[in-house]
Amino acid sequence: MSEFKEVDTLFALVEPFVKDSRSLIKRPCRDEDVIIEAQILDTLDDGMEIELCLWTDCESHASFWDVSIDKILFQEKTATDFLNYLKEKGLHLENVQDIFGGRWHYCGLIDMEKVYRIQYYQDSND
Repeated sequence: MSEFKEVDTLFALVEPFVKDSRSLIKRPCRDEDVIIEAQILDTLDDGMEIELCLWTDCESHASFWDVSIDKILFQEKTATDFLNYLKEKGLHLENVQDIFGGRWHYCGLIDMEKVYRIQYYQDSND
């Protein structure tokens, strides 16, 4: 059984670094076998843009948060590695349980062609 760090919310420590935020979708939508519940583009204090996407797998009913940064933008704007950058900006790189009882499993780095991404998931049984 995994241990969970207790936190206010998954992204609470990132909020002080966010200088602008906008939703990329107007309402939840279906894309193949997933429901995209939220897709947010946050601009941080250093100009880096981070996309947060909350989606649910229709088959398993598990929920996921993806945290993504464009690889080219990241390489142009930083001199550190992706995981260290996220940690410096307040992201939890571990399993967390929020004040609402949500248990988010940290999946680590997801290898993508155009973006750096980490992911958290919440099993429908949690």
